[in-house]
Amino acid sequence: MTPQPPPGQGPVFQGGAPVPPPGRQMPPGMMPPPGMMPMMMMPPNPRGGGLGKALLITFMTTIFGLSLLLNFWLLVTLVFTGSQKSTGVRAIETTIQPGDAKQKIAVLKFEGEITNVTRDHFLELLEKVQDDANVKGLVLEVDSPGGGVTPSDEIYDRLRAFKAKKSVPIFVSMDSLTASGGYYISMAADRIYAQETTLTGSIGVLFQRYDLSQFAEKYGVKDGTIVSDGATFKAAGSMMKELNPTEEAYFKSLLNDAFAVFKSRIAQGRPGLSKEKIDEVANGKIYSAKQALQLGLVDKIGYLSDVTADLATKAGLSNPSVVRYEREPGLLETMLGGSAQSKAGTKVSVGNMNISIDRSTIDSMLRGQFKYLAPGF
Repeated sequence: MTPQPPPGQGPVFQGGAPVPPPGRQMPPGMMPPPGMMPMMMMPPNPRGGGLGKALLITFMTTIFGLSLLLNFWLLVTLVFTGSQKSTGVRAIETTIQPGDAKQKIAVLKFEGEITNVTRDHFLELLEKVQDDANVKGLVLEVDSPGGGVTPSDEIYDRLRAFKAKKSVPIFVSMDSLTASGGYYISMAADRIYAQETTLTGSIGVLFQRYDLSQFAEKYGVKDGTIVSDGATFKAAGSMMKELNPTEEAYFKSLLNDAFAVFKSRIAQGRPGLSKEKIDEVANGKIYSAKQALQLGLVDKIGYLSDVTADLATKAGLSNPSVVRYEREPGLLETMLGGSAQSKAGTKVSVGNMNISIDRSTIDSMLRGQFKYLAPGF
């Protein structure tokens, strides 16, 4: 039974909550403690678009946070590595085949997507090789799906300048994948070798962008970009709106110009291919090593040892030493445990999925990019 208060006494407290006497109501303004609040008094959970809106908010928040993180990373990189520009990068030399030190065949590997960072790292090494008077030939190992249009062309141009200055042969040894921009930079070589399992080709250009317009419209996110009067195409390509036919034709004209440059490089690097043959094979397809050999895209199927042996014959070397040049990681890279070709990046967890996001991925999300790239490889 509920205890009754003596006459004239207030309500009895039971378990910390006031219990009014029978027949009496709780005085106005007196509420039960929060823990005793009935469930019917709790506000209902909002419904409708919860998952989609949460994903959009998560996406935008992640992009913003990663942008801040990467800008901080770049600032720290400049602080730690800024002095390297004056002293030069240090190269690690590993002997693959011993021989006469004055008959050196240098081996340089380009691995991964072609970005401004990987371009700079590669060209630093190329400069070291160029300064070595004992180098009589260069083997370029390529394992790349391609990448940016401009860094691909810069690597190609510097390789041609290297060959002109050193007057030495350049051979390419393709690894598992040498496609698009990877094939583009190979056009600076005298001969191209593919391994039995190499994939190559993917000759073409793409404008890589993400279209979030319908997703944003569904959840009330609008592009508030303002452009100056008359600059009709200034915001073209924004991921927050669809491309209209005029904008698509505009970007297609730019892509076709970059494509024409790609085919002109092939015409210079593969003089045995006619213009009609180049147009035929430059269709974006990936080719096997056997197919590439039949189409005239490569000269021979072989491995690194075959490449160095043939290069030695071409350069007239009787007892060559084969030396691999690798870039020594800087202080910051060593601290972070990164490799010479590594890119600033992080991992994001969405549900049960772990997604690796680097600067190139973020750039592609925020703005479209023209690429000599084999997507999906």
